[in-house]
Amino acid sequence: MKHSYLIIDDSETESLETQKVMTRFPDFFHLHSAHNFEDGLEAILKYKPKIVFLDISPREQSSQLSLFLISEVQRFLITIPLFIVTAKNAELAIRAIEYNVFDYITKPFNDSKLRKSLSRFEKLLGNNLVENSNYTCEIYEGNRKDEFDVEPPLTNGIYSDPPQNLPKVISSDHVGYDDQRLIVCIKSYGDHKYIDSSSLAYLKADNNSTDLYLDTGEVITAFKTLKNFEKLLPLPFLRVHNSFIVNMQYINRIHTGSSLCYLKGMPIKIPFSKSYKFNIDIILSSFEAGNYLEF
Repeated sequence: MKHSYLIIDDSETESLETQKVMTRFPDFFHLHSAHNFEDGLEAILKYKPKIVFLDISPREQSSQLSLFLISEVQRFLITIPLFIVTAKNAELAIRAIEYNVFDYITKPFNDSKLRKSLSRFEKLLGNNLVENSNYTCEIYEGNRKDEFDVEPPLTNGIYSDPPQNLPKVISSDHVGYDDQRLIVCIKSYGDHKYIDSSSLAYLKADNNSTDLYLDTGEVITAFKTLKNFEKLLPLPFLRVHNSFIVNMQYINRIHTGSSLCYLKGMPIKIPFSKSYKFNIDIILSSFEAGNYLEF
């Protein structure tokens, strides 16, 4: 299972150092780095990472980086990322705890400090931490509800303990980017259709409705716009075109010259546009973050 993370630090050098240390842990992939409050908030809302490394002792006060960013995120998102706060001053830990952050690491931090924090994160999911040649991984899965009927378990707006009211299933063959098995319910005039998101290959816009294409060949129409799905579906679903959202797990070829994605066992070629190029970069990075050989 791959977990996305985002770095918010006004020091580009220290941001790169954090990213460098994180390369030791192949189950985590870097989405983006931001260097001030506004860019950091925008990046979290846009990319919806699983973990945010937030520095609260900035070199430049003009960056406005502080714990207040967490409060702002809670205003906009239902699913709040786990915040790992970093700072040079350990006394700031007391304030960080008040914001219910997942963990606090003083700078400069090394592999050992980060390993402890990431191990806690994996334990939260019922997993073992994967480190290059040293670790193994498991998966925590549950059910979730949103406006199609899907809701993540939160404590004070931030994930804290594994949900107690949901079934726990360990699946060795599940591959995903969320810590929960997502069931999407499409409702229409009393008809409830339940879709396991792992079988959902791609979504295609059709005016004010959206067609959901399953790996069985079945097509289900939802009377919601593609934008509604874009807002609520987590990774591995990414919008790559004005008309398409694709499940990254089904991609087996990306042709950047032709701007096309090919899907496993399906004849369709999904186009991607320049405006969604960053999402294509995320997909490429996710492949390279795993066991990967390039020739």
